[in-house]
Amino acid sequence: MISIEDQRITRLAFLDRFTDAEAVAIDLASLGATVQAAGLRRYLHKVNSAQHIDLARADLQAGVQALEAAGLLAAGRAEQILTAPITDVERYRGQ
Repeated sequence: MISIEDQRITRLAFLDRFTDAEAVAIDLASLGATVQAAGLRRYLHKVNSAQHIDLARADLQAGVQALEAAGLLAAGRAEQILTAPITDVERYRGQ
């Protein structure tokens, strides 16, 4: 069984799981005065404010899946981002 600690990665590691094209699409989608853009900015703010990223968190998983549902990620990418094996360099080592 994987412990919760084993699901923690650094913010940079999480952001690196997205391709440059995906990151640009997400950034562009967050612009504007729509409810959807504001919701995306809120999600990105939470990610950027986090001390680490816990891939086991339901709200994080829902957020990545919402990116895919919105067409900002290709089909199947949310699962790849959330379930890719955690490498040693990605692992969060803080408290």
